[in-house]
Amino acid sequence: MKKLLYLLPLFFAMLCCKGGDNSLDMIMGRADSLMEIDMDSAPSALRMLDSMSPHVSYMSKSRRMRYELLRAKAMNKSNVYFRSDSTMKEVAAYYSRHGTPNEKMMAYYLLGCVYRDLGEVPAALEYYQKAVACADTTAGDCDYGTLCRVYLQAAIVLHSQRLIYEELDMWRKASLYAYKAKDIRLAINAYEKQDGVYYALGNYDKVLDICDSAYVAYSLYGYKKEAAKTLFTTIDIHFKYGNVNEANKRLRIYEKESNNILSNGKVKPGCELYYYYKGLSLLASNRVDSAEHYFRKMLTGSVRDEKEAAYRGLLSVYRSRRNSDSVFHYARLYCDANDSSWLRLTSSEAQRVQSLYRYTRNRQQAELREREVSELRLTIVFLSVISLIVVLELYMWHRRRSSRMKSLLLEKNRMYSELLHRSGEISRELSAALGENSRLASELEASGRRLRAELDKMQDMSSTDADWASLQKLMESDLIKNLHDQAAHGRSAGQKDWSRLNTYVENRYPRFLSFINNLGSSSLSQNEKKVAILIKLHFLSSEISCLLDISPQNLSNIRRRLNLKLFGSSRTSELDRNIRDCKS
Repeated sequence: MKKLLYLLPLFFAMLCCKGGDNSLDMIMGRADSLMEIDMDSAPSALRMLDSMSPHVSYMSKSRRMRYELLRAKAMNKSNVYFRSDSTMKEVAAYYSRHGTPNEKMMAYYLLGCVYRDLGEVPAALEYYQKAVACADTTAGDCDYGTLCRVYLQAAIVLHSQRLIYEELDMWRKASLYAYKAKDIRLAINAYEKQDGVYYALGNYDKVLDICDSAYVAYSLYGYKKEAAKTLFTTIDIHFKYGNVNEANKRLRIYEKESNNILSNGKVKPGCELYYYYKGLSLLASNRVDSAEHYFRKMLTGSVRDEKEAAYRGLLSVYRSRRNSDSVFHYARLYCDANDSSWLRLTSSEAQRVQSLYRYTRNRQQAELREREVSELRLTIVFLSVISLIVVLELYMWHRRRSSRMKSLLLEKNRMYSELLHRSGEISRELSAALGENSRLASELEASGRRLRAELDKMQDMSSTDADWASLQKLMESDLIKNLHDQAAHGRSAGQKDWSRLNTYVENRYPRFLSFINNLGSSSLSQNEKKVAILIKLHFLSSEISCLLDISPQNLSNIRRRLNLKLFGSSRTSELDRNIRDCKS
């Protein structure tokens, strides 16, 4: 491994020369794989990633975020403390938008570990919860290993906050997902950790059940060292219950299976608690001197809790000997050690409260900013909704108004068409009745006058005899009749209709057609010519709107321009009369 580390810079340089970005990805992939081998490989992976640091500024955003994620992962696995949250906050924000569920979970988990190292316990718990929320346990590629570690870290943090019921739930879930990740040792370990919660609750029977089950499971899978550690807790409880035989039974198993007892009678570092339980065993069998020997062995250690246990054991020794001076001496030492433990606990509680205060204050500030943003967004949404409602109301009002106007126009067109048809019928009946039936002829003439008056009213002008004769003549044409019918049904005229109409006007009103086609610089547009022709043929404005498929307002503008071009006047009320009086 050391040789590999010496060659890393050269290896990295060669790769970069040959492969560029692909080489960077290859190194990061190698580092990630190295971390998954075991915890001891994490420092090597960290050094490999650190060797890439001169090239980080040249990386794309996505590649740099992956690099920082892997580096934080390597730091965490190497037990390197995080000193700042700035980088991981950026990484977490990036993966929250662009990452897979596993990447999001890892990013939030590592950000939680950052706050753990910074002593910001509430923030750590918040991001552990976010990490859990990102996990997709229904997916086939769910990273159960990381999910398990999220729950493990959450359990440790909750333990420090004395939130024992929440801690218990975390240990249970950690055990479940470690099993799903096929990490049996970690699954058993997480299950075993539940004993601390039940011990704090005073449920010693449950503690015994958990530790005995863990011992069997560790032994079954060949984890002798871990199995031996579970015995200490059961030994302690059996001594509390006064079950000396059960305690001694487990103590003998520990001595036989743990491999922590050296040939010289000493124990491996970290196993000094054995001396205390050995002392209790000897004291229970009235071997007071031997018990004192083992209790004093614990005094050579530097762990405060071990010294406290040693003083407690020596206090029991001198009580059995009824040595009041020594009892007083070790009682005072035990109390001092106990007070020291209490002070440490108090200090820890003070830090916890301070951390909670900082988190609460920062959270309140963040919530205030979020509330202000939310209120602004709500105001914008409210105004947008109101504006939309107003626009929709105006649109619907306009549609209803347009619909009513269209209906009125169509009704006017229909009535006008019917009157024209009736006019034609009366004209034919009158011709037949003249000279044969004077009474009928007189009635028809009266009907004709009434009809003419109605037509004049609809045209908003008084027709001359020439107008009336022209109108009667026009209604003899099937083309004209059909165009009136189309307008009555709201249909526009097609290209064939305009072609036929142009021919009709050319034959009937050639001079008029020549007049509107030869205006020089004031030449008419196609729509203006069509309007002029339809006015000449006694069509109403409402009919012209339908036939040209234009709005009344648009038609009004065309009429104004048309009167100005043809007759030099802007008074559009005179347009119809001017056109109909125009030379034909």
